[in-house]
This record gives sequence, structure tokens and C-alpha cells, in this order.
Amino acid sequence: MSTSTSSPEQETTPAGIDRPASPNPRSPNSSRLLDLGERFGLIALLVAIVIGFSLAQPETFATAANWRTIISSQSVIIVLALALMVPLLSGNFDLSVGSVAGLASMVAAGLMARDGLPLSVACVFVFGLGIVIGLANGLLVTKFGLNGLIATLGSATIIDGLVSWYSD
Repeated sequence: MSTSTSSPEQETTPAGIDRPASPNPRSPNSSRLLDLGERFGLIALLVAIVIGFSLAQPETFATAANWRTIISSQSVIIVLALALMVPLLSGNFDLSVGSVAGLASMVAAGLMARDGLPLSVACVFVFGLGIVIGLANGLLVTKFGLNGLIATLGSATIIDGLVSWYSD
């Protein structure tokens, strides 16, 4: 059995291979600036775009009616983004969210149009359907040890097939 010793000038990779350590040329101030840029760069870009459009088209872009339209048209995407945060916080990525949203809208519309159910009942049913699919994905990843990307890609494919079948 061989043991490997590393000198301070070397790094050991997860595979156990020694390689020369790379010097960190960044100063502490530039490192903090990069961290802030990584954390808040997209928010700063969004603010810059909003300010730019507001200055370029103040009579149309910077109005309350336009903001209501933007927020109401993006509400589903906002909810889906919030739903994606749960698996992301655990280090996984759920590729089936879009397919589940499509199935939910298709089933809700079908329950109301074909079966005459009220909106509230259709929403409760679809919410339960989403919980069942989420639990199935969670079990595939946690109990059976499948990779989250593979498990949710497979379930997205199955869900897309169900949507095609349900909608003829």
C-alpha cells in the first residue's frame, strides 16, 4: 500500500494526483469585488436595463400599467423559479418543472372543460398531482440513488408523453 505525501507547493486532487499549487494573484479587495459581482451581477444588470428603458421610453415603459402587465405575465415563471429553488438548495436540479407545469395546465383545463369541475376543485386536484410527481422524483433521487438530472429528465419525458396522450 502506498501513501502519498504532498508538499505545501502541491495540491492533491480528489483522484489523489498531486499537481503544482496555483498561486492566488488576487488581492483580498479584488476577491471581495468579484464575490459581490458574482452574487449581485444579474440584479445590477436588471436594474441597469430597467433604468435604461425607463429613460429611453418614459411615456410607455415607466408606467404603472406596464409594470402590472409585466408582473402578471411573468407570475407563472416566478412561481416556477421559486419551486426550482428547493432542489437547487439541496444541490440538485429539477428538469421536470416545465413538464409538470404543462401537465398541470392541461389537466386543469381538461377537468374544467371535459368534466365540468369548478376551478377550485381542478386546482386542488392539480396541486395534489404536482405533489405526487414531486414525491416520486424525490424518492428516485434519495431512496434509489439516481442522479437528480437523470431522474427528472426521465420523469419529464414520461410527463410529456402523458400530456400528448391526454390532449390527443
